Amino acid sequence: MKKDGLQLPQFIENPTLPKAKRLGTAAAKLTLKAAYRGLQPTEEAPFARSPDLPRLHRIYVETSDGWQLPVYRLPVHPHGSGEPVLLAPSLGLNHHSLQFSKSNSLAWRLQAAGFAVFFFTQRGDHGAIPPSKVPSWDFDDIAQYDVPAAIEGVLGRTNFNRLHWIGHGLGGQLLIAYLANEGDDRIASACTLCAPVRFESPASSARAVSMALRLLPSHLDLPTRNLSRLTSPAFGADSSWMEHLGNLKGDSAVARGLLLHGTENLGAGLLKQILLWTERGFLSDRSGHQDLAACLEGLTLPFQLIATEGDRSCPPESAFALDLFLDGPVDRLRLDASWGHTDLILAPEASEQVFPRIIGWLNQHRSRSWETIVDVEEASSVEKHAASR
Repeated sequence: MKKDGLQLPQFIENPTLPKAKRLGTAAAKLTLKAAYRGLQPTEEAPFARSPDLPRLHRIYVETSDGWQLPVYRLPVHPHGSGEPVLLAPSLGLNHHSLQFSKSNSLAWRLQAAGFAVFFFTQRGDHGAIPPSKVPSWDFDDIAQYDVPAAIEGVLGRTNFNRLHWIGHGLGGQLLIAYLANEGDDRIASACTLCAPVRFESPASSARAVSMALRLLPSHLDLPTRNLSRLTSPAFGADSSWMEHLGNLKGDSAVARGLLLHGTENLGAGLLKQILLWTERGFLSDRSGHQDLAACLEGLTLPFQLIATEGDRSCPPESAFALDLFLDGPVDRLRLDASWGHTDLILAPEASEQVFPRIIGWLNQHRSRSWETIVDVEEASSVEKHAASR
């Protein structure tokens, strides 16, 4: 049985079962129905996304290792110049987290400013189509295969030479990994929101979790999507769980909606690599040896870094440490402890204090989307030929 996208197990009455088992089956069925009713929208606490959101256009891109990934696109503003912006969500979140409400959404503000807005998805997304044999995967696989496929897919459909990348949490870290290995030829400007590149030593509880995760098969997907849906009714304005979600501004209806619509399953291989970062102290490849932030040393790409004092997983120093390696223009926005991780994209105050800063940054570097990409070896050959004449 399937209701509004939520898969419910079937319970079949069997008169041959003992009475105790039949009663147990009936009790399980009633419990599940009660839990499902708790997920339904009410007038006091609406869970649904904004009703004024039109359907997104979806395209598929194929990675070089055989995955097909959905890339979503907002309708283009009729008077916009259409420079492409690719938005990448945070760990465990999907594209709905970045356009939850049209009245308070970074994506729709960018569309109104004339940009062509796309949403990045990776192989952990429920809409991704795997190859016939699904291998285990981690952060390195997403950065090596999914990010280039999405970038080329977007540029091929907009006829621009470069795109602007805005990454929230993991979405920002993926850009850093891409730049470390592929360079910035295809990126016009970058913006990361709460994307740490340096990490403190984990607490003993985190080390215990790390040890437990090492025992899991790397190809396993943890069912965090359904778990988020089932726990969403517990998120009230005074709930301590709001802080764990990174919603310090206290909009419980938005938090519940995010859990219902904006989450994805987490891959065990991805989580193992993230825990490796906390052990090593820096953003790294799967070997734990390549410091991805340090690989950006000398990069002249315009970079905007946004962080909050209230994000316990990414204090500002963890995100701003990237600035040590950048030679291009850098814009820092440091918000106080009243801001959490998801507040940057969902809180009503974000439309006044965060979104204008990002759009202003993109407008400064808008023309870079049009710049011709110059092959370094070809340019060097031309210069040598000119010098010899």
